[in-house]
Amino acid sequence: MKEEIVRELLKHGILATPDVLKKIEEEGLQNFLSQVKKDDSVFLTLDKNTPQNKGDVIVDITVPEKPKKLSPTDFIKYYNNRYEGLKNILLSKTTALSINKLSGFSEVSVIGMVRELLPDGFVLEDTTGKIDVVSKKKPSIDDVINVKGLLKENKIIEKEILYPDIPLNREIDAPKGMRLILTHNTNKEKLKNIKHDLVFSLTGEGDGKRIFTLNTSPARIKIKKNGKAYSILFYKPKKHPEPKDAKAMLKRRHLSPTRDEITGPDDVFIIKEIPNCLWLAGKDEWSEVYKGVLIVCTSEKGFAVIDVETGGVEFHK
Repeated sequence: MKEEIVRELLKHGILATPDVLKKIEEEGLQNFLSQVKKDDSVFLTLDKNTPQNKGDVIVDITVPEKPKKLSPTDFIKYYNNRYEGLKNILLSKTTALSINKLSGFSEVSVIGMVRELLPDGFVLEDTTGKIDVVSKKKPSIDDVINVKGLLKENKIIEKEILYPDIPLNREIDAPKGMRLILTHNTNKEKLKNIKHDLVFSLTGEGDGKRIFTLNTSPARIKIKKNGKAYSILFYKPKKHPEPKDAKAMLKRRHLSPTRDEITGPDDVFIIKEIPNCLWLAGKDEWSEVYKGVLIVCTSEKGFAVIDVETGGVEFHK
């Protein structure tokens, strides 16, 4: 009987949590489903292809696998995957030659990873070789960038550096009137007097309906309602982030973790899909906007309330 109920719930995009099953036991399955449609209830779906009733809110949360002990080969694969992923983003904006194809005295365009900083520039490396770049600009180690300049005496005299970055003009079609709470701790007493639709918490117990616990970083959240969507990328860096750090992440299209944050050969820190909101955990509370992306930093001291339609942010203690 329980298996039949679970199958029926999945048809409606509903996760069979203990609370849901208890409610069905008390009210009956059909009464429960009727009430769900009236209340616009929220559920975490297991299957993204599950049919969606009009008015339902669907929350998809993607988190990386638990870290494992990594070998030197895993790190090599990770950096190769990082380079390839960011190179593909850059190639959608520009053209480039591989380093081993450079020759003569000419204008060139190259995509590579910054391997070393030099007094007069930096060393750029791709899968075919490396080359010195003469530049007054100082990108960070491991940045994947496009360098355009003049090839002279086996060096590139830099004229322009292009980062993967996010586009300035993007269409945003978020659900109307939705308010989200971003918090480190699920304190129902503090939250009960704040108007909201969903709560996303770093610790505590979620109910799979209106409260969702992440427990890991990075996490990608997609909220869908009535054909409209809102996405959040959550990340808790080792170092407390400042606005300039967050903007640099979006410019690099990478969360740029420390070496001990790397979870495996796959690079889960690339920002392939541009989020509506970049949520960071730190010691201070602040918000910024970078090229249409709302950046929100929360701390253990309080929580943030986001109006997804207007982009407004309120901080509460």
